[in-house]
Amino acid sequence: MLAGSAGDRGGAGTAEGMVLALLLGVALLGPLIGRVAGVAIGGPVGRLFPVAGFLASAALRSQYRRFAAAVTPLVLAVAFTGTMLFVPVVKAQAQLAEDGRRLLADQVVQADGVGLPPEFVGAVRQLPGIAAVGAMVPGEVVVSGRAGSPGTWADARIVDPQSLEQLVDPGVSAGSLHELRGESVALGRRAFEKLDTRLGGTVRVEWQDGTSSAATVAAVYDRDVRFADALLPAEFAAAHTRDRLAPTVLVRSEPGADPGQLAEGLRRLRADYPMARPTDRAAYDAERRRQQESATAVGRLLLGVIGLFAAIVVVNTLVMSTVERLREFALLRLVGATDRQVLRMVAWEGGITVAVALVLGAAVAAAVLIPVSLALTGTAALSLPTGPVAAVLGGAAVLGVGTVLLTGRLALRRDPVEALGARDQ
Repeated sequence: MLAGSAGDRGGAGTAEGMVLALLLGVALLGPLIGRVAGVAIGGPVGRLFPVAGFLASAALRSQYRRFAAAVTPLVLAVAFTGTMLFVPVVKAQAQLAEDGRRLLADQVVQADGVGLPPEFVGAVRQLPGIAAVGAMVPGEVVVSGRAGSPGTWADARIVDPQSLEQLVDPGVSAGSLHELRGESVALGRRAFEKLDTRLGGTVRVEWQDGTSSAATVAAVYDRDVRFADALLPAEFAAAHTRDRLAPTVLVRSEPGADPGQLAEGLRRLRADYPMARPTDRAAYDAERRRQQESATAVGRLLLGVIGLFAAIVVVNTLVMSTVERLREFALLRLVGATDRQVLRMVAWEGGITVAVALVLGAAVAAAVLIPVSLALTGTAALSLPTGPVAAVLGGAAVLGVGTVLLTGRLALRRDPVEALGARDQ
């Protein structure tokens, strides 16, 4: 795989913790939210629907604490589920987008088994229409800055500097990959910031064979996540690494070259190199997306269990809130309200409760997702899959309104005189 270390930009990993603080704020401000919602939403509903709407509006304004108690678990369910579900989606989208910007190759040849030998690169170079070909050989080194400063472990890639810039664009922000020759190294932004060094300065590279070498910092690049912490010239690393097998070889065709001819040429090479598995750029990107989805499958399963518990909490809260109103329902029926009018009142209250909860829950989730998106992509625009979004919002709406209506209908089956005197018995 071309991808290497997996990490998040500063702030992206900690942004998820914001959801707990925001949910606590919603819980503390619940009574105030209930008062505002009772006036802002209940008032217009009461004027538009003189009977059921008026009763619902009056109940919301007079019992705003009960309204807040019903809203809070729904907000928790929507916000927590949405955050845990969509933060990995935003991260995966950012990673795939960065991979796409970094990779310039038309074909990616991956190895089944131990890897591809250096001779394979030479064989590919002989094919017609080849502009550049280069192996990505993984290596692990420890890089340290000035004498006495601590070193940092680096997931490195051993590369051919002559073809590197035609195959990948790591986002060089300082220096140049043209200077990556001889005893030099290019450092990813995260590794560079950990070291006590500068561009053009000297760092110490400790190899796996137990030796160490001095290297000049030739460049600093920003697209290091899921790629490499350091890039080392092949001629520099040759004396210190025994394993020259490459799990990935990148190929770029000349402008105007026939993609089909290139793919056929790579397939013919499998007769001599059966471990080679060439794929075009579109197939490679599709495979990367599939792997991202598979990696989050376990998380989605765990999220489903958490969501089930959240749904139980929501149902229990709404059921208890409705059952406590048996005397209220009985009194309304005894003074002339029909069962249908009372049930419509309950429906309006449930609808307003769910609407407020969905808005607050979505706002809390957005307050977490937007910083993650800003940290990873530099933009606040979110591109979330509509299916899961509809499932979270629609599931919460059906759960909330359905529970209130079912409990209300069951409560109305009780004789009003019996219900009115139930507390006194």
